[in-house]
Amino acid sequence: MEQIPVWLSTNAAKGYQGGSSIVHRPRVDKILTDFCGPAGTAAIYIYVFKHYRELYSIGSGIGVNEADYAKRFMHRIWNNLGKVVLLKWGNVAVYDDFKKRIVTYHTKGLKVYSHKTYF
Repeated sequence: MEQIPVWLSTNAAKGYQGGSSIVHRPRVDKILTDFCGPAGTAAIYIYVFKHYRELYSIGSGIGVNEADYAKRFMHRIWNNLGKVVLLKWGNVAVYDDFKKRIVTYHTKGLKVYSHKTYF
């Protein structure tokens, strides 16, 4: 959960160490609500909770500021999340490569990998 605000705000990246410690939850809630509104924040939480195992297995071990981070968007589960948060809601991504990767995986006809859903 803490990664999504880092997509949206340079302030969210300050002190970001990875993981999803409950200590950072109020900060995550505030940033998500500022950018996505209360309903959007609730939708993000529901999506992440529903797909947590899959998101975690694909996305663990690579920091948001690392060059390979945007490659996670080639997986449908991450692509769908990124597409809604960054494209459909019109948020500006801190890292330009994120939007480019999300769009490229669909418009260029590249395969977006789909994994088994655990729920």
